[in-house]
Amino acid sequence: MARRYVRDNRGRFASVGATARGGRLRTAAGNKRATETKEIAGGKPAGTIGKSRAVKPAASTPQPRERVRGNFRPRNTMAKPTPQRAGYSSNREQNIALMKEVGARKGVSVTETAERKGAGVKAHVLTDKNYNTYPSVFLVKGNTHFNHPAQSAVASRRRGHFSTGKADHVIQHEIGHIKTGVRPGSFRSVDQGLKRRGMSQPPTAVVARRVSAYAAKDKNEFTAEVYAGRRGGQRYDYQVMRAFNEAAGRKPRSLRSQLKNK
Repeated sequence: MARRYVRDNRGRFASVGATARGGRLRTAAGNKRATETKEIAGGKPAGTIGKSRAVKPAASTPQPRERVRGNFRPRNTMAKPTPQRAGYSSNREQNIALMKEVGARKGVSVTETAERKGAGVKAHVLTDKNYNTYPSVFLVKGNTHFNHPAQSAVASRRRGHFSTGKADHVIQHEIGHIKTGVRPGSFRSVDQGLKRRGMSQPPTAVVARRVSAYAAKDKNEFTAEVYAGRRGGQRYDYQVMRAFNEAAGRKPRSLRSQLKNK
């Protein structure tokens, strides 16, 4: 097979149309160079790269497809199963009996009463004129919380209303009122007490939100929620414990002493 080649200005062979000008180059006199035809047996134009027919492209190994969960959301720690103390179920009488046992271990009597202290109140304690609490807890008779306290406590914990999701949270909360006391005053008095002791930290109303929404109501609910939370296995930072000790009438520990005793 005959191939057509031309020479460039340096006398080198190049295929027709492969030059920079797209054709035959001109001589110094301006004339086009004559086309020369040569017989080349099995030859290839210079400058071309041939691919061996024996070489085949390597077959690509199919990679396993990565499974991606649709609508992925981070794990909700509040949705973890809350270990419940054995015995609590949908039997109201049995649940009340278990709560009476919890109170008896703390030296507190637990009884049911038809008296209501307000909408949504599940239980309450009584105090005298000097804000001294009696060792008695009264459970509201018509409240449905005690029909299935484990399920109700978990739902309240997920909403951030309770500091724990334990079935006995309500009774532990009321025992917290008895153990820590009920004192007049607001979060502002707690902040002032901490300031007098030279302890600088965020306002107690802000710190109480770390415990629960109900703890941010007032300082008495804050101390009761922290008490119930600690009985339920919760651990709080030094700012929460400082405010708790100040609100409960105890001497707040400094951060250095807390870290030293750990």
